[in-house]
Amino acid sequence: MRKVTTYQLIEGIKRNLLLLIIPPILFFGLVLGLGLHKNGGTYEASAVLIAAAEDGEEVSYNKLVLNEKLANIYMEILKSPDLYQKVADALEVGGSDLTYSDVMARADYEVNPQAGLISFTYRDQDKKRAADSLKSICENFKLMAKDYLNADNFAYLHDVLVNKASKKKTYIFSVAAGLAGLFLGLIIIIIKTLMSDRIASLDDLAELSYPVLGKNDELTKIKAKLAYKYKNGVIGLASLGKDTNGFAENLARELAKNKKVLFMASEDKKIEDFFAYKYLGENPSQIMDTDDFAKDMARYKEEYDYVIIDEKDEKEAFLVAGLEDMKIILVNNKTRKADLDKLIRDLEDLGLSEIGVVYYQ
Repeated sequence: MRKVTTYQLIEGIKRNLLLLIIPPILFFGLVLGLGLHKNGGTYEASAVLIAAAEDGEEVSYNKLVLNEKLANIYMEILKSPDLYQKVADALEVGGSDLTYSDVMARADYEVNPQAGLISFTYRDQDKKRAADSLKSICENFKLMAKDYLNADNFAYLHDVLVNKASKKKTYIFSVAAGLAGLFLGLIIIIIKTLMSDRIASLDDLAELSYPVLGKNDELTKIKAKLAYKYKNGVIGLASLGKDTNGFAENLARELAKNKKVLFMASEDKKIEDFFAYKYLGENPSQIMDTDDFAKDMARYKEEYDYVIIDEKDEKEAFLVAGLEDMKIILVNNKTRKADLDKLIRDLEDLGLSEIGVVYYQ
């Protein structure tokens, strides 16, 4: 795991922008959809039952408060499919096709033992059916409580009321879920950035102590660094993740402003002004792997200040490594550190001690 700078985190967010978009949308949509489905409709019926005193008995606090054990039994009745099956059967007489599970999903309740209250709510698209359904739930609950517990002391604190269903809680929970999705996406990006083996930026190269020359658009700085080390020499350009052609030619042109430069590449083209050009043929690796090529390179070093070799693959990079004074390796944000480290070690094993890295954006 490595340190991550703010810049690297920002770059990680840019590369993984979908992780900041998709999870919030999915979480928001899922919670909103489930919330609207659970709500069951646009109308909400409500009613409250109170455990009142029996006829002829004195109203007291103890009579109004539900016994805790009884409250647990009432909860089980309210959870019972039998209760909602009775309601579904009653609604079917009026033409409803709701099953007991539909009724159960649309109903909600809250038992308050200390206050002796049971609150009921029911949601439906149909205003009249919402009222009828909740009334049936309350009445059937009272009957089942009487049958099982011989308790006939429930009265309506307020009878069934029907209002437009509020979606405020659903929207609040949906927004909260969206924010949670955003946070999750950000956490995933941070973890990916921390664990990534990719070279995210120029800072990554410096952090790993690679010999960094600069970025591909910093030709003046790269030229100055090369001139500081070498008044002349053979420089090969290899790539991990991006074709070197554009950069290799641009570097040759920059050096040729005040130096004599030979540019060698595997493209058949005519170069006017600035520097000399040597075409390496359709299969440059065959040419490079000859004694004649080595002899030519020795001659070119005498004729030119710099010889720039544009190498298209790893094979070419290794074939000419022994003839070069320095190797420049191009990397980008798709390059793995392990690949760069291996290439540098392999080149050093061939005796090439001077290696520079350029970050290609």
